[in-house]
Amino acid sequence: MTNRATGPADPADESARVANVLVHTGLALASTSKLDDLLQILADAARDLVAARFGALGVVNAEGTGLSDFITSGLTPEQRARMGNLPTGHGILGLLVRDARPLRLHDLREHPASTGVPRNHPQMSSFLGVPIVAAGRVFGNLYVTEKVGGGDFTENDLDLLRVLAAQAAIAIENAHLRLTRDRFFAATSHELGNAVAAVKVWARHLMLTPPEDPEELRIGLRNLAGSADQTGRLIEDLLSLSKIQEGRLTLGAWDLDVGETVDSAVEHLRLEAEVANVELVLQPPAGALPARLDGGRVRQIVINLVANAIKFTPEGKPVTVRVGARGDAGVRVSVTDSGPGISAENQERIFEPYEQIVGVARGRGTGLGLGLSRQLARLMGGEITVVSTPGHGATFHLDLPAVMPERPDAR
Repeated sequence: MTNRATGPADPADESARVANVLVHTGLALASTSKLDDLLQILADAARDLVAARFGALGVVNAEGTGLSDFITSGLTPEQRARMGNLPTGHGILGLLVRDARPLRLHDLREHPASTGVPRNHPQMSSFLGVPIVAAGRVFGNLYVTEKVGGGDFTENDLDLLRVLAAQAAIAIENAHLRLTRDRFFAATSHELGNAVAAVKVWARHLMLTPPEDPEELRIGLRNLAGSADQTGRLIEDLLSLSKIQEGRLTLGAWDLDVGETVDSAVEHLRLEAEVANVELVLQPPAGALPARLDGGRVRQIVINLVANAIKFTPEGKPVTVRVGARGDAGVRVSVTDSGPGISAENQERIFEPYEQIVGVARGRGTGLGLGLSRQLARLMGGEITVVSTPGHGATFHLDLPAVMPERPDAR
């Protein structure tokens, strides 16, 4: 690494050095798809670009509550081991994420947020940090400390770090997209494969050995219809999720009776519940529940919630659907299963696309339904929440306004 602080550098030489670092960094980033490797390349490049003793890069977790990854540069293995737990995104690093603005300090120790620096970190004074942002989303932070040769980081150093942060945002986003793509193909290919295999098995059985018993024929046709319904539901969910991600999903609003819409969704799944030997119980409202919503999306949400409940309910146990008013502001649809329940730490994870929590579900599934349903509910100004205790099933609450906002909050 060139020590630029020991004396004035020739501007042409310095420009060539910077260009060389950036080119080699770009080539290194293109050579790997592993997120940890990408982060290490970027942290090392940041330290090299601005002649800093230490550098680090943190990636914000999915919930936005802290850091999921933290890579350091310039620390020996012994120094890193003495530090103990690495930062979680609070203190000075959390400030970079929350404010999403660069931070340049003469002495890090004088800043009130410096309490977030790990204990036993080698001494640091000068500090330069930038948020990693793309398309308005904060992916993490990139920072360097302790200018080689002393002194403060310059405006030029800040510009260089901003360039590198832009590269970091693209690299991190691409890594996440690759991971999402891989999970998507793995999940959907498995689910579609299962549905198609079931159709082939039953169709071949019925063709090769036509049953004389009407009940056996009914069972075969029932299984064929159930597999076709599952495939259709998966395709509908995939199309809806794609439209949401591309900003192309449009919602309509018309007058409807929520009780009737829920009844239609439940009846659609009677056959699926029968195949699974699960009792499907509907507790309708005392009277009409008028609302102005996108009835097709309400039905899609309820079908996903009930299908999920059937999947996790043991044979011979009930799934209960309740419909009623929620104060004067809207309606609530509650779906209760008799499954294994969901631990507190997993009650938000289940709403992430392609997320699968280990349990006793029939088949693996794609993990699309719950996350998509929550997004659809929020687009209509509503919400989906879950209440569960491990070992005692789960209840999903769909809360919707009586009138869908003209410009709903897609939180």
